[in-house]
Amino acid sequence: MKSPNPHIGSAFDECLAAEDLLTETNEIAIKRVIAWQLQQEITSKQIN
Repeated sequence: MKSPNPHIGSAFDECLAAEDLLTETNEIAIKRVIAWQLQQEITSKQIN
């Protein structure tokens, strides 16, 4: 489907998929979110 605005390109996910990087990028993002959530819990519970 063509975008109604000719100045807007494809979605970033489509670009990553075209370069075979989408899966790897998603895995890294998930790991970072989990690490951030763990750090938030550690901080809130004052665990060393």
